[in-house]
Amino acid sequence: WLAQRDPAAVQAARQRTSELWGRAAATLREVQKLPGLERYLMSAGINQIKQAAAEFPVLYLWTSRGETSAALVLGDGTILHAAVDGLGNEVLGRVLRTWVDGLQLTVPTTGRQRKIELATLGEALKPYVPQLLQVILTARYTEDPQGEGWRWGPVTLVVSGLLSYFPVHAWSPYIGDDATGQPLYHMPLNYAPSARQALTARRRRGGAGA
Repeated sequence: WLAQRDPAAVQAARQRTSELWGRAAATLREVQKLPGLERYLMSAGINQIKQAAAEFPVLYLWTSRGETSAALVLGDGTILHAAVDGLGNEVLGRVLRTWVDGLQLTVPTTGRQRKIELATLGEALKPYVPQLLQVILTARYTEDPQGEGWRWGPVTLVVSGLLSYFPVHAWSPYIGDDATGQPLYHMPLNYAPSARQALTARRRRGGAGA
């Protein structure tokens, strides 16, 4: 419609957008020239992910077209994978819609309404996502509870897609007592936007004065 009414305005908007993208790209190139930021905003390679997992395992959680998946990278390079079939973007989008809408500043809501919606959402997803985390994060422990290898966190959690709107760390998995079912150990989950950022944060914490 706008292109028919005012072609000049459309062309000006396109040119302005192109200029802004060019400036952003130039700024990014300058940032990547700085020491330690050579791969800023670039996807981490598998070697970087394994390096980030050397101290603490890294868990990726994402939703694709047909499933929600989790991949756990361990310090020895082992990668464990599990998925929930059927919990894809379309289904999860419907489940999360009310909660995500309530996060918008333009939508009037109260703290109480958000707590109720969050609790309801947690119950709706409880049979799926928490079980997925429980299975993949406790696998090594249940296979060999007395083993010398990695058994229990902390784990760096990298969430992408729709589940990034939800406080996934609230589903911290646990090992329960065989007799009573009461939690014995809780899995500490630490958020990070990426494996690279997790590695950078650890290096800074380990520097002088840490």
